[in-house]
Amino acid sequence: MKKLIVYIFLLSFCFTSAQETTKEYPKHSLGVNFQGNYSYRYLKVNRKLFSCGTGNPWENYEALIQSRNKTEQGGFGFTTGINYVLKLHKNVGIEIAAQFAGRKNIFKDVFILDGNFHEIGKGTINDTYLYVDFPVKVNYYFLNKEKFHLFVSSGLNTSIYLTTKSIIKSEYYDGTNAKVKRTDRNKMPDKVLLSYIGSLGFDYDISSKFTLRIEPIVNVAFYTNRDTPILQYPYSFGLNTGVYYNF
Repeated sequence: MKKLIVYIFLLSFCFTSAQETTKEYPKHSLGVNFQGNYSYRYLKVNRKLFSCGTGNPWENYEALIQSRNKTEQGGFGFTTGINYVLKLHKNVGIEIAAQFAGRKNIFKDVFILDGNFHEIGKGTINDTYLYVDFPVKVNYYFLNKEKFHLFVSSGLNTSIYLTTKSIIKSEYYDGTNAKVKRTDRNKMPDKVLLSYIGSLGFDYDISSKFTLRIEPIVNVAFYTNRDTPILQYPYSFGLNTGVYYNF
């Protein structure tokens, strides 16, 4: 009888251990995120337009880029939306999202001219370019503990331009000031942007169903369909935070 009891105990222990070693991770996660980021742009001369010319006709545009870099600056934007993660393996997941993003560009010390082209003041233009983003990336979890996980990710982001919200502040030499808000759907000729996204993330399991994420992330555009002398490539970097429901 004692041998039978010991045998049953050992059998139940082996069965429980097998269950623990074959424990599955949630295969699906649905979450919401908010990312505060610093955004700006990189300017480059489109030399393809001058491939048939002689000399260096693009030098004037390079000087214009230097001038723009002195009078423009980046600013703090945002990205927010919904995310879905499919776990292919405990170490590998594919993540897709639909997000609403605002990227900044600030024009400072803009000369204000009257009808006779006389300088009558200076102004600042604070532009927020609004996009719908569709990122797709692969997450590799290189450290999995009971409650927390570390991962690196890499992927592509497709941005569709919506409109531009502008705040224009003017300071006139006669002492008067003005502030105007405008919306312009045609301010950015690039209607579609492709960019690279990469991150280093930290996931913390609040419970078996909910996970908290903190993720430093970068987004750098590498393609533009604009056929103009100066090409503009937006970029941003910031801290992404999110909450995911696992199922």
